[in-house]
Amino acid sequence: LAAAAMPVGSYRIVRSSPLTVTLSAYPGFFGGREELNTDKHILGKRVEYALGFASPVGIAVSHGRGDFEKPGPSYSLFFSVIDIGPTVSWRLKGKDQGLPELAWKNIIAPGAFFFIGIKNYPVSFGCGIQYGPQLREIKGPEEAVIESSAFRWGFIVAVDIPLFNIYSKGR
Repeated sequence: LAAAAMPVGSYRIVRSSPLTVTLSAYPGFFGGREELNTDKHILGKRVEYALGFASPVGIAVSHGRGDFEKPGPSYSLFFSVIDIGPTVSWRLKGKDQGLPELAWKNIIAPGAFFFIGIKNYPVSFGCGIQYGPQLREIKGPEEAVIESSAFRWGFIVAVDIPLFNIYSKGR
């Protein structure tokens, strides 16, 4: 893996190439709304504000606006497959709700995002939607545990980490 992984500073390749396809990670902070997919309402609500960590990993298709000597911004469509961030996130409301164990059912999180990469820095700003099966174990009335999947949509500020280069077109 070490031989195939992209080197430190590989965000510059994304910022300087007209087209790259990479396996990427975007760890950072998420803020937005979360809609629980359950027929049981928690405190009468199915939609909550969400604020916390995000760490989606998936495929990024990017367009850079510079060259390697002088990278510009980049624009990326990102399709997430997994995300371990929601397992450690907390909500603005309902902070007493338990967090689930770290298991496959809790980190498989398909989603779609649009990211704008800041030129000269590995920081990206994005927005998107993500489906997370059983992201939370929610304590319902009488301490019953309700497992619920959720749709999340909102904004993310993240570090752009290309892990593996799948395709890159030079200028």
